[in-house]
Amino acid sequence: MNKQKAKKVNGVDNGLSPDMQAVREQILIDELKARHWRAQYETAYYHIEFEKILPAYKELIDKQRKETEEANKKHQEYIQSLKKEIEGIEVTPVEDAQSILDMSHENIT
Repeated sequence: MNKQKAKKVNGVDNGLSPDMQAVREQILIDELKARHWRAQYETAYYHIEFEKILPAYKELIDKQRKETEEANKKHQEYIQSLKKEIEGIEVTPVEDAQSILDMSHENIT
């Protein structure tokens, strides 16, 4: 039986013969290749799925944009109507601060 010395990695004996170490390294390389190809597959898969839902997504975004524009338009119209209403209100100045206090006490009681 031909016993080969194990290779030391970072000064530590890993207990594997050179043949076993070569097999281990090949397994690691194959594992990295498998991970790479899986990542490539998932990238392609999700790209295809993205292409499938893109029209519906664009439609939804366009609908939300139109709704937002309409809400902003209604809000601006409401603000303008309030401004017109405020312009129509006549404010009478109060002669002194005591009359303001008297009016506020009347509203409380």
